Amino acid sequence: MLDVSVFRQIDGGTGGVGGDSTRYGGHGGEGGAPELANLLLSISEETRRKIPRTPLENLGFDAALLKMLKDNGFRTVGGLLELHDTDLVSAPGFKRGYPRVLEAELDRFCSRYAQ
Repeated sequence: MLDVSVFRQIDGGTGGVGGDSTRYGGHGGEGGAPELANLLLSISEETRRKIPRTPLENLGFDAALLKMLKDNGFRTVGGLLELHDTDLVSAPGFKRGYPRVLEAELDRFCSRYAQ
């Protein structure tokens, strides 16, 4: 059931743009598939209910990542559990490796509460 939200996002792709031509129609451009957003970490509702309100400072994030998260309104672990892998891509201070770092740290933290 955790993957249902991913399948809801599939809504066809974007068609290509036709090329220029003075005589016959040009070749169409390449289309694009929809971009899927996935939760950084999928956990069960049972595990989610066990997780206490925990400030981000209690996790092992480096100062730059912590600042970027706080600058974008995140204060607790619970907020990060709603985060998708594409949510912060355009945020000021975002670095490419951040989604994997967040996922690993959230997994480490949440595994304490999983059965």
